[in-house]
Amino acid sequence: MQEKQKLLSFFRMGFMLASVEVASFLAWQMPSIAWFCFVYVLLRVAYASYKDLRVGVAVVAVELIISSQGYMFAVSVGGFHASIRLGLFLVLIVMAAVHALRTRSIVLLRMPWFRWYVGVLCVIAYGVCVAVARHYSLSGIFFDVNAWLFLGLAFPLTQALRTREDLRYMLKPIIFALWWLFGKTLIIAIIFSHPLATQPVSTIAYLWLRDTRIAEIFRFPSGFARVFLQSHIYALVAMGVLYIRLLMRKESLRPYRALFFAMIFTVLLSYSRTFWLMGGCVLAVVTIVLCIQRRAEWRRLFSRILLTLWYTALAIVCIVVMVRIPLPRDTAMSGSLFSERVTSVHTEAAAMTRLQEFGPLFRAITQHPLIGAGFGATVTYTSADPRIMASHADGVYTTSAFEFGYLDLWLKVGGVGVLYITVALLFLVYVCVRWYYAHNDLGALVCGVAILLVMSVHALTPYINHPLGLGILLGALVYISIPFNRHI
Repeated sequence: MQEKQKLLSFFRMGFMLASVEVASFLAWQMPSIAWFCFVYVLLRVAYASYKDLRVGVAVVAVELIISSQGYMFAVSVGGFHASIRLGLFLVLIVMAAVHALRTRSIVLLRMPWFRWYVGVLCVIAYGVCVAVARHYSLSGIFFDVNAWLFLGLAFPLTQALRTREDLRYMLKPIIFALWWLFGKTLIIAIIFSHPLATQPVSTIAYLWLRDTRIAEIFRFPSGFARVFLQSHIYALVAMGVLYIRLLMRKESLRPYRALFFAMIFTVLLSYSRTFWLMGGCVLAVVTIVLCIQRRAEWRRLFSRILLTLWYTALAIVCIVVMVRIPLPRDTAMSGSLFSERVTSVHTEAAAMTRLQEFGPLFRAITQHPLIGAGFGATVTYTSADPRIMASHADGVYTTSAFEFGYLDLWLKVGGVGVLYITVALLFLVYVCVRWYYAHNDLGALVCGVAILLVMSVHALTPYINHPLGLGILLGALVYISIPFNRHI
């Protein structure tokens, strides 16, 4: 009976997510129904959240994992392009306020990390004040700082997730969303690795994915298609979490091994050098530390490491086989899938953008190294990225968004501000590790690893100042704040 209920729950969630994907496509094809879909989703989530705030939190978590930029549904309001992510955020804030009024309790105020949280908010407010003092355009300031508003999600998270059972409630939709992310990435990769065989689907899919900002598609000269969703950061973090659990738990984790393989597959299929480099470095360091501390268990640890390497090799083989399926092609398939990605750092336009951005960005930082230039500060540089040259023929590009995450923060809030945010995150990692050793709580350890993964990736791809990264950090905060035995 229990297995039947699990199967029904599985199909129910699958049907719901499939319906969302189809509705997103139809809303993109027929803007006239976009408003209906937008309002319908928000009303349904508002009603469900009023009855159980955890439902709203789960919906936001799933949306972060499957939607990348949050524009699966979007409407224009007075010239402002409102995303479904922003709508869900506002709905959840309102429902959390209703919940707080009913319970006469604001849990966030009692969190042990509340002072650090307020400190980060003060840093962001400082960056806004500096920007206003420098007379930047209000629209430029808003669009540069609006992602930080997602910090407000700490309020509904702490109101909704208070117990061990609340965390267990969140586990099922998150795992299902990760599987959906894997399947979605796989299908898109197959379509764009064989564009001739999948016409006209590939053309329509490309326009939909581009306009809704779900994925970035890039075809290498050899014919391989890179499919990158910003939500792949969740695949990287899930891979790291499952890897640590695989290493540390003595009992078999067979139910999670398939998911572990799927996350490895997704991270490799993202073709993200940042994920490969930073994720690999963090997990390698953590592995070395754990192996040194648990020398007596070296046989088990070694077998689990070999299992991970086997999964990685198998995933590479599966990806190569997938893109080399003998379907009609417009170019001859040549070159190596992964060596081409690794060795193109100095020749690929998108990679060169980082190098071309670094000098002008650093010179802008040196003008106000301590106090910062404020949100909305821009830097002009010349790029050979075809995406930029498509709209700027001479390649001269002015922007307030930069690939180097910590340098971006340094420019906006100054050296003191970026130092405070970095120290706050490292202190959170320290708390996670200390709790793990004091209470043998593996969940705290994996939270620390998740934070380190986001921090490391942020060096080359901004995530700490993005809802996707902030969602992971806030989730870790909520987990370590629940004052009971947190073995989940």
